[in-house]
Amino acid sequence: MSNLSAELISKSSRAIILNFSTSNIEKIVEIFQNALGFKIIPHQSTGEREVVLYNRELSQHLFICFRENSSSQEPLSEEHLLIFYLNSIDRFNFLSSTLLSHGIKKVTAFNPYWDQCGTTFLLPDNFRLILCPGTYSSDNNYRARIAMPANNLESVYHYFSSKLGFKKIDEFHDHEDFDGLMLAVGTAETLDCHFEFTHYKGDTHLAIPLVTPSAQRFSSSIIIDDKALTENKTYHDDQGHYVTVLHPNHSTDQSLLLKYVS
Repeated sequence: MSNLSAELISKSSRAIILNFSTSNIEKIVEIFQNALGFKIIPHQSTGEREVVLYNRELSQHLFICFRENSSSQEPLSEEHLLIFYLNSIDRFNFLSSTLLSHGIKKVTAFNPYWDQCGTTFLLPDNFRLILCPGTYSSDNNYRARIAMPANNLESVYHYFSSKLGFKKIDEFHDHEDFDGLMLAVGTAETLDCHFEFTHYKGDTHLAIPLVTPSAQRFSSSIIIDDKALTENKTYHDDQGHYVTVLHPNHSTDQSLLLKYVS
């Protein structure tokens, strides 16, 4: 399959799946269902136990796929994050109190920015969830963000812009010793979830070693509805960031997911 153009991505993308393997699948699914209001989406299993969750009120285009894995896995760093922009102080307070009532603890974020604009919750298997009462910015409608650390932001941008047509929607430099790069697939109307890559430049004694989880541990999939595309393909750079392009015309399961975001 040839590299995807930005035009194709912006017109055809319909959903993003965050894939996360866990040894505590029952506990983490229960938290997302009962504390955050996610629903289980019926789908065809690949042979391993997995659960796909969806909450249209938090993000129209984001699905979360938890896969059971009892073997030893690379731990996630404190910079692997899932962020929701709630645009409602009432919803923020409600979800925060519900998480706390389920025994989920609030933790200090490694990047102080997140303590200023939201609250970080530590879920099983070092899964960090951030709730923000406000919006990402006043001029877009992004409602969710998948964040990961990186050693070289320029390399990340070059790889995913050239391979997948990702566009840069924002960046920052020297904020609390962090540089950051935000990439998106099309517009917020196309997909209301985007990606952030951060690089910490501060005290080396405080820096978190860059963790490069496997594709199964923490990765993303993009569902593209275009009949001209004939195969699934996984892209990954040299820093451990994985994105798989999925084609619903070759999968009943992926076509089913698209019905939820239409």
